[in-house]
Amino acid sequence: MMWNDMNKIKDAIKKSGLTIIQVAEKTGTTHSTISKLQNGINQLTVEWIEKLSKAIDCSPLELLPDEWQKENPNYGKSNFESSNKEQGFAEIEIISAIACCGNGNKNYDIEIIGKQLISILSLKEITNSKPENIKILKVRGDSMTPTINDSDLIWVDISYKTPTGDGLYLFIVRDELMVKRIRFNIFNNTATITSDNQNYPPIETNKTDEITVIGKVISISKMLG
Repeated sequence: MMWNDMNKIKDAIKKSGLTIIQVAEKTGTTHSTISKLQNGINQLTVEWIEKLSKAIDCSPLELLPDEWQKENPNYGKSNFESSNKEQGFAEIEIISAIACCGNGNKNYDIEIIGKQLISILSLKEITNSKPENIKILKVRGDSMTPTINDSDLIWVDISYKTPTGDGLYLFIVRDELMVKRIRFNIFNNTATITSDNQNYPPIETNKTDEITVIGKVISISKMLG
């Protein structure tokens, strides 16, 4: 589960009596960045909670979602400010690459552009894999609807390198980055790539070594609107 309690940020800024421009100046960033944080466009991280709480003079806990605080009732300010943040939080890297639910994306760069904050308990509901094995990236296209829609965020476990049974995988084939289903035929060394949207026909490959599996999709964050 991914969260970003934008209402708490808006309320805290309003309560402080500061404008977004003033908060931006105090945190050393731009008006646009603060606006995106409070509207849920940019994801909240440990660093941002600390920066915002100092700028508007409130406890970091005031910016944490109620759901997370219910899961961690004994977690106090001293824990939050401790360098040992892994006690309660994990940070998942967000990468710049865009996975295509369509005909593939040849122009992809895999760079870290941010980090998503998630409680350890919530992460364990998704996977037992280590946080460093999980990457988040945006999806473009409609070939995997209704499972994945355009602009959804997918959580990918890069420790999975060999598809086993049904599932969604992020992979490179013919120099294109895709997220689809893969079925390998070990007897004739072929693979079938399928979409959930029936308007997209299956893709057949003659050699399984043409496919480089990046990882398995373990969670999908739906974008509203």
